[in-house]
Order: sequence, then C-alpha cells, then structure tokens
Amino acid sequence: MSMSDKKVLIVGSDAVFINNNQIYTQSPFLRFFKYFKPFFLDIKLVAPTRIEDDITDKWAIGFSQNEIEKLPYFHGVIDFLVKSPVILWKTVSTLKIEIKKHDFVMILHDDFLGIISSVLANHYKKPRLLFIGGNQKEVVANKYKGLKRKLAITLAVFFERVNKYYIKRGLLSLITGSDIIANYKKFGPNVYPYFTSLIEEKDIVERENDFSKQIKIIYAGFLNENKGVNYLIEAGGILEKQGFNIHINIAGDGPDRELLEDLSKKLNLGVVFHGFITDKEKMNELFLTNNIFVLPSLSEGIPKVLLEAMAYGLNIITTNVGGISDIVTNNQNGIFIETKSSQDIADKIIELISNQEKVKMLQQNGYRYVRNHTADKQAKDIVGIIERVYFTSK
Repeated sequence: MSMSDKKVLIVGSDAVFINNNQIYTQSPFLRFFKYFKPFFLDIKLVAPTRIEDDITDKWAIGFSQNEIEKLPYFHGVIDFLVKSPVILWKTVSTLKIEIKKHDFVMILHDDFLGIISSVLANHYKKPRLLFIGGNQKEVVANKYKGLKRKLAITLAVFFERVNKYYIKRGLLSLITGSDIIANYKKFGPNVYPYFTSLIEEKDIVERENDFSKQIKIIYAGFLNENKGVNYLIEAGGILEKQGFNIHINIAGDGPDRELLEDLSKKLNLGVVFHGFITDKEKMNELFLTNNIFVLPSLSEGIPKVLLEAMAYGLNIITTNVGGISDIVTNNQNGIFIETKSSQDIADKIIELISNQEKVKMLQQNGYRYVRNHTADKQAKDIVGIIERVYFTSK
C-alpha cells in the first residue's frame, strides 16, 4: 500500500525560528524532513518555536508556516524540565490535537517530548516511528561537566530504558550507530539503521584533488572541547615544523573559538576562522578550495558534514567514534585517526600527501558512497520500511 494517501506528523524537540515569516533551524535532523514531502499526502512538523531576529547560524528548513505547528520554546531536556510547569499543558494539548488528525507519527524519541508524543500516539492508536539518536550517554558525558553531567547521563540512561520498552513491543525504530543498533536489536524485530543525508545529486562535484600546490585543510562544525579541533591545530604545528606548507580553515563557532584562536597564534599558524556559514554558495566555495576534511571529534552521532565533504571530493580524516563508522570505512572512503592525537592527524595527512593513488581511490569511493546515500534515496528507503512494517498487510 502506498503512503501517498497518508497524513504524517513529525515531532521534534529541536527548535525552529521564525524570521520575516520564514522558518529556520539549526538542526540538520529537521532539515532532512522536507525530502519526505513527495511520498505523503500531507506533512506537518510540531516543534518548539520562537521569533528570532538573528539567523546567522541557522538554515532555512524547507517548511512553510502553514506546515509548522508551534510548541512553547525550550532548549534541551533540562530546559524542558525547568519550564514544564509553564509549558506542559500547552505542549500536551497541541500534541493531542495534531496526533488525532494524522495517520502516522514520526518522533525524535530521546527526550521527554518524544515520550509524551509516543504515549499519546499509542492512546489514539496511531502507528509511529521512533528516531533514536545513537549513544546519548557518550554524547552527554563528553558535552557536560560536574553536576549537569551526572544529571544528563542519568536522563540518557532513562531514555534508553524507555526506548527498549517500546522496541520490545514491536515499535518501528530507526537507530543511529552500529553498536547501538546491535544492542537494541536484541529487544525487538523492527529495528533498522538510519542516518539523515542532506546531499542532493546536484550537490556532488567531480574534481581532481591535487596536493601538489597547496595542502589546504578544513574543519566545519561546532567549536567546543568535544570536537577536538585543538588537536587539528596542534597537528598543523607539527607539520609546519617538518617544512610542510599547511593552510587550515575553520568553519563554525562555539565556546572554544577564542581558545583555538589563541592556540593558532601561539603556534604561529595561518588558521582562518570563518565563523558560522549559512550561505550555501560560500560554503561550497570553501569545500572546493580545500583538499582534506578533518573531523577529530571525541564523540559524535552521525555527522552529516562528512557526506558534504565527500560530495565535494575532499579526503576524509576522522576519529572512529559514535556513528562515524556507519559512513566512513577505514582506508576505503576515509582514514581513521586515534582520538586526542595531534601526531596521528599529522601522520595521516603526510600519508595522503605522499600517496596520490590513495587520494584518488578515497575520493572516488567517497563519490560512490554519497551517490548511494542522497537525501531523496534515504527518505525513500525509510518510507519503504514504514510500508513494510505497518501498511503492507492492510
């Protein structure tokens, strides 16, 4: 049975922002859902919403205001708990109305909003899909410190138990990260791997990746301790001492930016900090003028930026943490490095510089991989899973 006659509700706790009647988000997850539109009769997104004057670090979401149902604004699990006496009634009332009106519910499930939505969908006998986002215990352990870290880990363990409860009852669950998938598969039959792509076929740019003139390295993402960007900059210092002409570009912002700028000055490196870039053309140009993409994270979900880097023909050097191995296979479409190792980053860059055949092989395999995982293909695959689990026999 086709899903083209179904009305689908998407519930996500990532925020959306309204600016001059346009809708924006910081969430790659929410940006993915526009690719479901060709497969359903109607799609509506329910998410925390607020008016925002500054959209410099946000992207257009691909939904109109008519396709958004606004929830009271909150930012993260702990903020939801703090604000719940004020926002809970409105949140639950809105979810009740929207879930009753739709045929199917997609839920980002690793938080209280996801649990509330799942309980309501069950009450109204609506089939639902849970998106479960990788190893949340690992993510929050690296993200927070002190008492907040303990609370965040406790909540992550709680959400993991709730996820297992639903999986045991046969709920369809799409899960990020091969190690987490293997764990959850023990509890129920309807567990499938997934990650969201934002790459379209038109985004893939075939080019020669030539290291003979300059070695230009790019990192794109948030700038905090968990991302390990300091190890990339230190690797640049190691390479400079060995006589290599290295250029490093950092696209992104965050609490560690000033520390990283100070580190690059201390090492006398020509690191360029571009800040957040939401202009697609500017980001495209930056990808095309670099050779190597380095992601030295200490923990991750599945970083969509790796697919972008592959689409623009960059060689990938990254740590093997979280769901990265769902995208990158070592020495096939990327190279793995040890975490917290500036020396290993430097060694792997030298390995690429000295082996143009490997550069070409990694690049071509990257193109092949990203062509098989464009956004529309990913959305189509997920719709196929929904049809098989919930609607084929009806």
